[in-house]
Amino acid sequence: MSKYFKIIAQLLLWFFLVIFQISFISSLNFPFYNLPLLLSALSFLIIFKKDNQAIWLVFLVGFIFDIFFFYPFALFTLSLVVCFGILKFLQVNFLTNRSFYSVLALSLFFILVFNLVFNLFYFILNLTSAEINFFLFQATFWQDLAYQLFFAFILEVIFFYAISLKSRGLRSDFLERT
Repeated sequence: MSKYFKIIAQLLLWFFLVIFQISFISSLNFPFYNLPLLLSALSFLIIFKKDNQAIWLVFLVGFIFDIFFFYPFALFTLSLVVCFGILKFLQVNFLTNRSFYSVLALSLFFILVFNLVFNLFYFILNLTSAEINFFLFQATFWQDLAYQLFFAFILEVIFFYAISLKSRGLRSDFLERT
């Protein structure tokens, strides 16, 4: 019974986090609407959860985003799945430990790749539209990306240190003073 309660509680938590991101954070003034709370939390949990749990979480968040936004359906899910694969590849092959620096690098890279993949897929799907320009040549894309990476950096530091205070598993990965 407690296993099902835990799963339902996690689903509700992620659902309300998505609703908070869509309804509150998206309506904030510039530059605070670029706060990537959900992407930062998702990338953080992808790094620390098992792969089978993390992929379901990616599908859930992508599906909820697909329902609430007016983009082509499955654009968020596809972008998040691609980013999940790239993040896991980097985590397994290059940044294998869970130190502060590797978690920060993986999380920031996740947000960077998500923005690039999402906008590339959106551009490909709208090639026939005369009013869409290539996103890499737009100053607003780079400005929003810079703010997202800045806010993600702050959020990842908060997440990492909050969890390291609660958990003893991360303390061995910090740099020790000699």
